[in-house]
Amino acid sequence: MSDQIESVGGFSVIRAGGDGIHFGDYHNAVGVNAHTVGSAGLSMDLQTIPPGVESPPHIHAGFEVALYILSGRIIHRWGARLEYEAAAGPGDMLYVSPDLPHQSLNASDSEPVVLVVARTTADGAAGNVPYTLPE
Repeated sequence: MSDQIESVGGFSVIRAGGDGIHFGDYHNAVGVNAHTVGSAGLSMDLQTIPPGVESPPHIHAGFEVALYILSGRIIHRWGARLEYEAAAGPGDMLYVSPDLPHQSLNASDSEPVVLVVARTTADGAAGNVPYTLPE
């Protein structure tokens, strides 16, 4: 990974193409986090969601998340029983407050969803915690 990240004097360049943290079947490219550049309270990466894939229900334990959709269409469900739903596409931004139960999915059979994910934690996707729906 060292050839993908150039850091000098508090400034870093992260070159495209590296493999980062995975969350289920979601792929996150190498991005900004405590491990890669030593960030203290921020992480950001590029995420690709393959066609037909959905995340397990989860929360972001104690941190905020913002998403910017570059391509494809994503569906988000949220709430204690995932009772709310919204779709988003290229150019749309989404915000998920801390500890909110939610799930996202790519409903397309052929197109991946590509999005930028920014978090108010330096741990990246490692801070995702599984959520069990109430019965």
